[in-house]
Amino acid sequence: MEAQHLKAVLEASGIATMIKNEHVFGALGQVPLKELMPQLWVLDETQLDDAKNLLAEALDPTPSSAPAWRCSACGESLEAQFDVCWQCGERRPGPD
Repeated sequence: MEAQHLKAVLEASGIATMIKNEHVFGALGQVPLKELMPQLWVLDETQLDDAKNLLAEALDPTPSSAPAWRCSACGESLEAQFDVCWQCGERRPGPD
C-alpha cells in the first residue's frame, strides 16, 4: 500500500503521521469511493512543509544515480530509488 510506504518515509524523518480510512473498504458501495480512500495525515501542522518536501522527493519519478544499498538495521537489499527501507522503515544512510 502506497500510503504505508509514504508514512514510513515521513516517520523515518521524525514526522508523526496517521492514516485515516485505512480499514474502511468494507463500506464500499455504501459510501462514496472518495470517502474511503486512505489519507495520510501529518499530526504536527508545523511539520507540514517538511512533509510535503519529503513526499515530493519520494514520489519523484526521476531515477536515482545512487547505487543499490543494504539496510543497516535489518539487512534488506534495496534498489537505488528507495531512500527508506520498505521492510523496517530505516532511512538510507547519508554520505559520510
